[in-house]
Amino acid sequence: MQCTFFEPPAFLFFSSAAPELLYYSHFSAIIVALIVGVVVITNAPSRPANQILCLLTVAFSAWTVLNLYSWVGVHSDWLLFLWSLYRLIEASILVLAVYFAYLVTRQSVSNLAHLAIFILTLPVIVLTTTDLNISGFNLATCNAFDYEGKTLLIYNTILGIVAIGWVLAIFIHTYRKSVTEKKRELLLLGTGLVTFLIVFYGLVYLAELLTIFDFFGDSRLEFFGMFSMTFFMVLIGATIVQFRTFQVAMHITQMLVISLIILIGLQYTFASSLVSKVLTTITLLLVTVSGYLLVKSVRKEVQQRNEIEKLATNLEKANQRLRQLDTLKSEFVSIASHQLRSPLAAMMGYASMLRDGSYGKLPVKAQEAAVRIEDSTRLMAQSVEDYLNVSRIEAGHMKYNLTDFSLIEQAQHITDDIRPMGLKKGVVMLFRTNMQSKGMVSADKGKTEQ
Repeated sequence: MQCTFFEPPAFLFFSSAAPELLYYSHFSAIIVALIVGVVVITNAPSRPANQILCLLTVAFSAWTVLNLYSWVGVHSDWLLFLWSLYRLIEASILVLAVYFAYLVTRQSVSNLAHLAIFILTLPVIVLTTTDLNISGFNLATCNAFDYEGKTLLIYNTILGIVAIGWVLAIFIHTYRKSVTEKKRELLLLGTGLVTFLIVFYGLVYLAELLTIFDFFGDSRLEFFGMFSMTFFMVLIGATIVQFRTFQVAMHITQMLVISLIILIGLQYTFASSLVSKVLTTITLLLVTVSGYLLVKSVRKEVQQRNEIEKLATNLEKANQRLRQLDTLKSEFVSIASHQLRSPLAAMMGYASMLRDGSYGKLPVKAQEAAVRIEDSTRLMAQSVEDYLNVSRIEAGHMKYNLTDFSLIEQAQHITDDIRPMGLKKGVVMLFRTNMQSKGMVSADKGKTEQ
C-alpha cells in the first residue's frame, strides 16, 4: 500500500519534497564513513580493530540509508519493515563501538564483558519483531511515530547511556596507563568515538521523543546528528596519518580529500540561489586545488619517511652484524690468549731453570741470554694477560676477587719488586707517604697490583 499524499521518489531516494538538509547530511555521512571503512579493511583485513571499524561504518551507513528512505519513501509495507529495524541497528552500533574501544586500546575482551554485552542487547533482539517495537503505520502522515513502543525506545536510550559510559571508561583507563605518544592517539580516537555516540544518539533520541510527544512536527533535528560521524572519521584519518593507526597506507589522505570534495559538491542539493551556487563552485575549485597540493605533499613526506625507516632498518642490521663481529673478535682474543699463556709459562720456567743452573752451570754469556729469554717471555706473558683482560671487559666477563688489604703496604711491596729493574737502568725507586693510617681498601689485589 502506498501513502497517497506523497509522490513516489525518483530512484527510490530523490524527492522534490525532501527537507533541505536531508541529502547533504545523509549522503555526506554515508560517503565519508564507507570510504574510511573500505580503506581500513582493504589495507589490513586481518586486524580485529580494522574489522570492527569497518562493521561500525557499515552499520551506521545502513541506519542512515534506512532513515533517508523513511523520509522520502511512500510504500508503507517497506517503511513498516525498515522502521522496525531502527532499534536493532542502533543497538548493533553501540555494541560495535564498545568492541572497537576494547580493540583499539589493545585490551582483551573478557568473557564477562562478552556476557554483559549479550545480556544487554538480548531484549532488543527479542522485542524487534513484536508490537513493543512497532505496532502499526499511519498512512496519512506516512510514518510510524504514533505506533512506536515507548518501552523499547526508553530501553534503547538507557542502553546508549550505558554503552557511552562503558566506552568512555575504557579510554580513560587506558589513557592513564599509557605513555605520552600513545596518550595523544587515544585522546583523538576516544574524543572522536565518544563525541559521535553522544551527538548521534542524543539528537536521534531527542528528535524522536520530541516528535512522539508533539513538540515538533517531524524529527529533522536528527539530521545534525549525521555530522558527528564525519567528525569521527576525520579524527580517525588524523590518527592514521600521524600515528599509523589501523596500519593504513598513505592513500587515506587522498580518500579524505575526495570525501571533502564530495561533501562540498553535495551543497548543490540545497543551494537554491545563484550566489550560493557560485560560492559553492568557487569553494569546490579552491578545495580541489589545495587538496591536490596536500596529497602531493603527504605522498612526498610518506616516501621520505619510508626511506628513513628503510635506512634505519639497514643500519640496525649493520649494527647487529658489527656486534656479532665484535663478539667474535673478543672470543678469538680470549681463546688465543689462553692458548698462548701455556707455552709462555713453559718458556719462562725452563729459562729460569737454565739461569739457576738446574741443567748445569752455564757460561756467563749463556746466563745473560737465559735472563733475556726469561724477561722477554715475562713481558710477552704480561701482554697476553692484558689482551685477555681487555677481551673480558668488552665481553662483560671480567671477574673481581675483592679482599681487604693495605694499599700502602701493597705500593711498598710493588716498589721493592721493581727496584732492581730500575737500578739496571740507573734509576733509584723509593716509596714515601705522609698517610697516618694503613690505607685499608676493599679491592681486587691482583688487578690493583697491575
